[in-house]
Amino acid sequence: MFNKKRDQIFLFYIVFSDGLKLYKGCTHIPIGLLSIGTFLQERNYQIKLICDRYPDMDEIKRAISYSRVRVAGFYTSTDNIYRVIEISKFIKQNFPGIIIIFGGPHATVRPVEVLEGSPADIVVRYEGEYTMLDLMNYFFLDEGKLENIPGIVYRDGNSIKSNPLRPCIDNLDELPIINRDLAPTREGVVSILTGRGCPYECTFCFQATGHYHRMRSIEHVLKELDEVLNTYDDPLYLGFIDDTFIAHPERTIKLCREIKKRKDFRSRFYWYAEGRANIIYHNPELIKEMKEAGMKVMQIGIESANKKSLALYKKMITPEQIEFTIQKCVEEEIFQIVTTFIIGGPFESRKTIEESIDFAKKLIRLAPGRLSLLYGFLTPFPGTSIGDEPEKYGIIPISPYLLIGGNSGMDILAETVNLKINELLEMKELFYKEVTNTQREVLMKIPKNQVEQIFSLVDEGIQTLWYDIMNDNIALKRYFNFRKHSLYKTFYELTKEELDEYFPQRTDYRFQIASEGLILERFGEQYCFNAFEQRVFYLSAGKIKFKDIVKIMAEEFKDFASYEEIAMAIMKFYKQLDNIYGIVFGKI
Repeated sequence: MFNKKRDQIFLFYIVFSDGLKLYKGCTHIPIGLLSIGTFLQERNYQIKLICDRYPDMDEIKRAISYSRVRVAGFYTSTDNIYRVIEISKFIKQNFPGIIIIFGGPHATVRPVEVLEGSPADIVVRYEGEYTMLDLMNYFFLDEGKLENIPGIVYRDGNSIKSNPLRPCIDNLDELPIINRDLAPTREGVVSILTGRGCPYECTFCFQATGHYHRMRSIEHVLKELDEVLNTYDDPLYLGFIDDTFIAHPERTIKLCREIKKRKDFRSRFYWYAEGRANIIYHNPELIKEMKEAGMKVMQIGIESANKKSLALYKKMITPEQIEFTIQKCVEEEIFQIVTTFIIGGPFESRKTIEESIDFAKKLIRLAPGRLSLLYGFLTPFPGTSIGDEPEKYGIIPISPYLLIGGNSGMDILAETVNLKINELLEMKELFYKEVTNTQREVLMKIPKNQVEQIFSLVDEGIQTLWYDIMNDNIALKRYFNFRKHSLYKTFYELTKEELDEYFPQRTDYRFQIASEGLILERFGEQYCFNAFEQRVFYLSAGKIKFKDIVKIMAEEFKDFASYEEIAMAIMKFYKQLDNIYGIVFGKI
């Protein structure tokens, strides 16, 4: 029997690293793993979380050697299962007495297969808090018997036994507020889960906590939110990570009104949530309530514009509802609407993908600067309808369990009966080209206040795809870098009297000189300036005051009747530059 006061339980989250991030730690830790750790810790078990993107076997060996580790629990996904199995083999070889437990989505849906292919002793299926507590009480306190613990699959000698599933936790308020100090690194975006499960049954989506949808009380959610607000400094960007945050509109509105009370005291507290087009279509007032409570970003799953495809996905939405939702978000000035599309779905063809491309372009034009698109190839996860019965959906898996790729949507893991690998790649390239061209087409039509938010909210932790595009333009980058400092003003922020004492600072230093004059470029559009404007442009390098530029121009261009007339001509030019983010004005 183990010693509860001295012996430790290690909980591992091992990421399948893609090489794009250099740091070893994880800024996102599955909230279920944190919840299990907190649940056990509150019952005086000794818990340590280990999260690693680039695991070092020697480090793991040292960590276990220096601690009295009796149990090693692993979060498994289809993406990381291979790495988890290798690490668990290493642990078992070096520390054969350690009990190894697998949980998480992959082990939940393939428990026998996982036990047969690994040294794991036990699989915990679906929600793990009470199941892990029963297991720890069995190993540490000698309470109960394995065969009587619901929700596990385990080794019994040379055989594998499956116990009945444990019922879902009805009252989520029974669970403690998660202890974020358990995480070895601070979360990149703080996450709060206000419920579990999802009332929908999308055929591509796996529900680790089941389709039985349960919600925490508003009071319980607010208790966690208040704890986060008291712990984290500004700026705070938080995510409500429910699969469908707005599943119960009345509850959502009540919660938002409580969040708004807190937002009034924390002006730099923002959040995002996932929405659903069919719910917003019937409850459009949700958008205003969420916006007033501080929501900056809403994610909406679209997946396809083809109605048959949407039906096969069991999305329960229509293109008309999607378009309505985007329009409402624009009207309420929601900062970002993140939409998702899947390429290579059920019976996907060139025609259905082209429908999605055309629809995506339509939505971009409807919400320039607000609508961001994420698109990738279908991942046929085990445990989903598509993953378990691909032939029913015209899907031909080419890599069961993601053996030749990851779950990011970047790798092709399945063909369709209509499209082979090369054709899917071609269609994704077309999707990228058409979407990118449309984004660039509307860049200069984005309202100026929206562009300012795109740049300013990066400092608040909210970076968008539109920022990535715009930040490539050196003039816009300089314009908004200048604007972050009170030293600089825009043309419209200054009176004529104030303007005289300010130093005009052009933001462009890349330009063309043609026979017709100086040419500036903005995302494919060209702006041509005459000789007078070209001279003003040169002088506006941040070192000469406006009133002195007027004097210089009056000396050089004699056809103006007065100082005021030439000043007005220069100001008119500055207005043009301001409209394309080409000029700011420095106090010194």
